[in-house]
Amino acid sequence: MTAELLPDLARDLGGDAALVASVRAMLDAPPASLEEVGFYGWERFPPDMRCFLALVSRLEQAGLILAQEDKYVTELLDTFAERVALPGRMRSWFPKRLGWDGDYAAIGLGRSTHRRAEDRILATWWDAVAELEEAFEAAGTPLRLLQFHIGDTLPFVATTPEAAARWTDVAVAHDASGRPLGVTRPDWARFFHHLAYSMGLDAELPPRGAP
Repeated sequence: MTAELLPDLARDLGGDAALVASVRAMLDAPPASLEEVGFYGWERFPPDMRCFLALVSRLEQAGLILAQEDKYVTELLDTFAERVALPGRMRSWFPKRLGWDGDYAAIGLGRSTHRRAEDRILATWWDAVAELEEAFEAAGTPLRLLQFHIGDTLPFVATTPEAAARWTDVAVAHDASGRPLGVTRPDWARFFHHLAYSMGLDAELPPRGAP
């Protein structure tokens, strides 16, 4: 099964020898409890998905995951800020918290039309997240997502260029519907929905490239 790739993935994402060994052991005896898998509904998941989710849980326990539950997702921006300098567009979403200087012209906005945080978020979203990815790339730690399509948390990893090149869009497991699981580029549309939920925003994200 594709889950045979998981020990190598664990190693490349920063797992130590003990973590890698525990992942290798799963291949012979896939996790079969909530404690091992780390996600509710595990009984419905195929063995390779349970192995992948267990890897995600172990990486989180090892401090290698950047994540927050959807209702606390604004705190993830603080976590990102500990790794890289957040772009001005993103800092404008929460000026006091993230240290934006209020220079609307510098980020292509107008004070009268973008006074509310919601307006700034919608107007700058796609440029801001692209600039965030560029900042992680420039730091030598490409930002990626461990994609498994369920739950209320998006687990990001700041990985190495080599790991990003090797594992991005490589299926290491599949869910019950056959959807691939593994390392992907960040799912910013889903992240927006989490952020909107946490802020109580009733807004639709404009398509990428919309004026």
